[in-house]
Amino acid sequence: MKILITISFLLVSLGSIAQQEITTEESMDNLFEEWDAEDHPGGVIGVMLKDELLYAKAFGEANLTHGVKNDTSTLFNIASISKQFTAMGIIRLHEQGLLDIDDEIQKYLPTIPHFQEKITIRHLMHHTSGLRSLHGLVEMAGWRQNDPRTTDDLFRLMEYQKELNFAPGDEYLYCNTGYMFMARIIENVSGQDFISWTKENIFEPLGMKSTYVEEDYTLIVEHNADSYHSTKNGFKKSIPFWGYHGSGNGHTTVTDLLRWYNNFTHPQKGWEKAFELLTTQDTLNNGELNTYAFGVQIDSFMDYRRIQHGGGIGGYRSFACNYPEADLKIVVLTNFSSSDVRGKVEAISEILLERKSPGLGQHEWLEMKVLPRNLTKFEGSYWNDEKSFSRKIYLKNDTLWYSRSSENESALIPCGEESGLFRMNDGNHFKVKFDFSGEKKKMTVGYGESDAGSFEEYMPSIPSDRDLSKYVGEYYSPELKVTYTFVLEKFKVLYAEQIRLGKLSARWLKKDIFQVEWPLSDVRFEYNEFGKLIGFRASNGRVKNVWFEKVESK
Repeated sequence: MKILITISFLLVSLGSIAQQEITTEESMDNLFEEWDAEDHPGGVIGVMLKDELLYAKAFGEANLTHGVKNDTSTLFNIASISKQFTAMGIIRLHEQGLLDIDDEIQKYLPTIPHFQEKITIRHLMHHTSGLRSLHGLVEMAGWRQNDPRTTDDLFRLMEYQKELNFAPGDEYLYCNTGYMFMARIIENVSGQDFISWTKENIFEPLGMKSTYVEEDYTLIVEHNADSYHSTKNGFKKSIPFWGYHGSGNGHTTVTDLLRWYNNFTHPQKGWEKAFELLTTQDTLNNGELNTYAFGVQIDSFMDYRRIQHGGGIGGYRSFACNYPEADLKIVVLTNFSSSDVRGKVEAISEILLERKSPGLGQHEWLEMKVLPRNLTKFEGSYWNDEKSFSRKIYLKNDTLWYSRSSENESALIPCGEESGLFRMNDGNHFKVKFDFSGEKKKMTVGYGESDAGSFEEYMPSIPSDRDLSKYVGEYYSPELKVTYTFVLEKFKVLYAEQIRLGKLSARWLKKDIFQVEWPLSDVRFEYNEFGKLIGFRASNGRVKNVWFEKVESK
């Protein structure tokens, strides 16, 4: 069943919302036409203006095996959008005087070790704690990507941690660990399990009758959509093997989530201060404003302030936002991984919002014709020192290519009014900008200025067998209780081996720096003051500088 509350005859003239023509409904429908193909998963879309539901429509199938269609009552796992529910739980306990968000976390989590710097609940809220994040941590410890993982697994590992990614407050780095900690804090303070507490204290009072938190993915729940990954051979089931809560695993409908986001502009009685606190931003230790508030991201789109969050787990993808100035709420929930939900929400926004200033929209690009001979100057190898990885830019068949590996490349399309600006032709709206003003060519890559990665041109070197042989040996991490063995085979093939993960190829990037297959990723070998190799530090994104000490041969 598909339900549409038509806006065909609705002419909206309220402030920032553009007057709508009869084609508005069709324009939004067209964005999701591909989702409605036979044997194709899809999703549900909802749009609310002020307190009125303007558009609610379902596309595609919730279950491909039995041909069950999505409808507007279908439940989806919204993954990290659930974080704002956890943040709200902390706020309600803070309002009741049962905790203080500036308390040190060990006050409520006594088994977590004290680090050199104090970590507060506020740090957990803002992703500035410096704690290592769950998924990268457990996988570096030997979990396979489809292994179940629970809150208890996390706590066992965290009790052995001796170091942080960075000093609390120094940086923003998205961290699932912090929100799982907050769920346990809610349980320890309230004396009630997190699932029932959130139902009784958040969802039911706010009228979110279909919303719940799940930690057992084996349960059968009526009206839940199955999730899928797209492959060359069609869709395959994608099962989220993650049995935890706090940082994810909330399930809801599009109407419930719109009701929640409506509270940011029309809070229910008694919830005014709580929803205001959710949008509280803070500054880093260097004074820079952190755009991540309490479980929600604060940014702008088309010059409108936006309260938003996205989520992804298994094949589920979700994105929801509120434009307070326009009093416009948009939610897209899907059950397949290649759905580009953020792009869909922003495309809807471009249909409904009046542009505050002239210029191109977020997804509109002024493409330029550039002669192939003028593209050669961008070719080269570029190094990101912060994250220790390289990218190759090369010209082939009159097209400039951005190469992560031989199997993972994106074409670069010249655009903009300035030379050196490109967009990736992969549907993700990433931009690539080159700068030749310094001694070395530089490249920045990102969705926007705030998330740009910086690269500098470098000359890759080729190691000899002698260069590689010194890394051979066993390395043990006391924080993860796991050993990796580096082995050198013929033809300069170095790999790291772990009993559960098998062989992980190690690619030389620079002297003592390797790109190893996940989960080690960035590996940097270290030496003592006498020049003896003593171990390496491994980083894989949200886990930084885990120490592995070299085991001396007997």
